[in-house]
Amino acid sequence: MELLKLYLPEGENKEFQIALVDEPAIESEWHAFNNQHKFKVISDERRIVSGYAMIADMLIPRYDAHRGYYNVKFTKQAIEDIVYNFFRNGLNQNTNEMHQTGDLAEGVFVFESFILDKTRGIKAPEGFKQEADGSWFISMKVNNDEVWEKVKSGEYTGFSIENRFDHVTDKEEELKRLLEEIESNIINK
Repeated sequence: MELLKLYLPEGENKEFQIALVDEPAIESEWHAFNNQHKFKVISDERRIVSGYAMIADMLIPRYDAHRGYYNVKFTKQAIEDIVYNFFRNGLNQNTNEMHQTGDLAEGVFVFESFILDKTRGIKAPEGFKQEADGSWFISMKVNNDEVWEKVKSGEYTGFSIENRFDHVTDKEEELKRLLEEIESNIINK
């Protein structure tokens, strides 16, 4: 099955949004916190949901009429680039429901974020599966009553990112590496 490695195109990218969804592609549901920070407990007072927005190197199955069935994944570097772009451009309020792109959910925003990194001692919070280094973990504040009711009822269970991503296949990466090696050998002779 074909594998596409997705990455953020060069330059500033302000189209990025995070959706609250019923079936996250990364198959990782969030936890909701009460004011004692217990997992899987919902509190009308704090209205916080936390979980993975992206998991490094996870194969995500996709289908389209052109390719048929294939997988996509985001590398650690691609996720880091995405997160830097996200904060550099102040996109923490770019949240929607069920991928209704452009129809932002008022009163819902990312307020906490980190990238798992063993070398820096940054790991998943207690109660969450420790995913691969480079995975992106976020917390959202949900001040929107309608959206919070959907979270509490279990209609929304996780996060899903959306943007226009470029891609490269393993074959294209290998070809690029070989061309760079040949060019280096020619220049060094």
